[in-house]
Amino acid sequence: MESCFPSPDHPVFSPTAEALKYRRWLRYIIYGQLYASFVKLIFQGFISGLFHLFSVWIAYNSWATMNPCYLIFQLIYSFIDILMLYSNWAYYKQVADGNIILEVFLLMQMAFFIVAVYPEYKAYKCFK
Repeated sequence: MESCFPSPDHPVFSPTAEALKYRRWLRYIIYGQLYASFVKLIFQGFISGLFHLFSVWIAYNSWATMNPCYLIFQLIYSFIDILMLYSNWAYYKQVADGNIILEVFLLMQMAFFIVAVYPEYKAYKCFK
């Protein structure tokens, strides 16, 4: 299982103080991706929420290994998530149907995807 879920005790390179700061940010992004999986489960169904766990796995690998290759894939997935959420926004608002809690879930998910790009990019620049 070490290759699928690497230990965070053995990163690709020896972390500097700056790299540790970005690594901490990446751990918070894992929690945000779990939240996004939950929201996708609500709005898009079980399969979509389940497949979003792949993004959680990539985020975990980025955090654990500090490998810039994983961060490239994580950035690509973040941009795809932003694009898909934006392009289907009217549908999601219709599903929420005026329920303020579901609308807040949507807004928080959009904010997370947009905000998460910055620390992912900064971590990529630091790790490469």
